Amino acid sequence: MSKIYLTRHGETDWNAKRMLQGHTDTSLNETGRAQAEALAKEAVKLGIKHIFSSDLLRAKETAEIVGESLGLDIVFDKRLRELGFGDFEGRDYYTISEQEWAGFNENPESFNAETKQQLYDRVKNFLGEICGKNLGNVLVVSHGGALKMFLFCEKYAEFDKDEFQKDFFVRLQNAKIIEFKGLANQT
Repeated sequence: MSKIYLTRHGETDWNAKRMLQGHTDTSLNETGRAQAEALAKEAVKLGIKHIFSSDLLRAKETAEIVGESLGLDIVFDKRLRELGFGDFEGRDYYTISEQEWAGFNENPESFNAETKQQLYDRVKNFLGEICGKNLGNVLVVSHGGALKMFLFCEKYAEFDKDEFQKDFFVRLQNAKIIEFKGLANQT
């Protein structure tokens, strides 16, 4: 039976500085490249047959290191991008006030950002395409916020902003593998 494995890209300088990246195209730093190399060794053990990746540079670089190690091509997909944080991109997230976060969570469009519903829709659309297909073991290289949405889709068949908000800013480690258990509405 095929399995889907998820991973966050390797570290970037912006990760190290706790800066929100969103759709900003940042590259891996030395630590991130080393993390991707270690990820490649883990991926070999999992028998990965296909790699899907966000088209943003930090995820692309991670996926390319893994793909080269496994001798696999990568399918780059914009649906796997991080949540677009708009005006918050490039800011240290610890310097954003509670009031700003509340405004962002209530109305992200006012910050030129993407809504969590939009993120849910694109992640769910991607999952709808690959779940149930006999692709062999799959590795998805994405971003912290997008991966949180994948994990949300394991538990909930429909998007619920309040339920998602409870867990959204929990940090996922870079280049660590998580097994996706499947969509909530599938048996």
